[in-house]
Amino acid sequence: MIKASKNGILTYAIIILLIVNIVVTGIVLYQKYSNHKTTRMCSEHGKAMSQNSCMTDFLDKDLKFSDGQMQQFHKLKSEFRPIAKVYFDSLEMLESDFFSELVKSQTDTAKLYSFAYKFARIQFELKHTTIEHLIKIKSICSPEQQKKYFDHITKNRHCREDIQMHSTEKHICPDMKK
Repeated sequence: MIKASKNGILTYAIIILLIVNIVVTGIVLYQKYSNHKTTRMCSEHGKAMSQNSCMTDFLDKDLKFSDGQMQQFHKLKSEFRPIAKVYFDSLEMLESDFFSELVKSQTDTAKLYSFAYKFARIQFELKHTTIEHLIKIKSICSPEQQKKYFDHITKNRHCREDIQMHSTEKHICPDMKK
């Protein structure tokens, strides 16, 4: 009788675990499918800017850039991208040096504070270069396009689809609806 009781309990436990597994699998698949519908992957970092579908689709479909505007835009981006990458690489190396100093048993606080100054200087230069770049982009847009472009940039400023900040991260662009 005890053996039959144990078998019954085990049977019910297996059934309950099976139901839980099915529900969890369903939730995971639903969330994966839902996220897939609302976000799109940016092109891989190694691809040329002209192949970047997130921004190219936005410029073509939403802003209705002419061929000339598209060429100018890609020229500006190809000029800006390597400069910005140098800044991002510098920040990454500086961050590595910062943490190397921080974890030492005898941390040099003066050195850590000097890193803060270097971070600020690089970020200032990057922001200055970005401002110049955005002003150039603004000059190729009509007033209507400027508003849509900067609304889009403001809304999606976290998406750095064309600059590799961390090689292991996947960058996701939000849905490009207006």
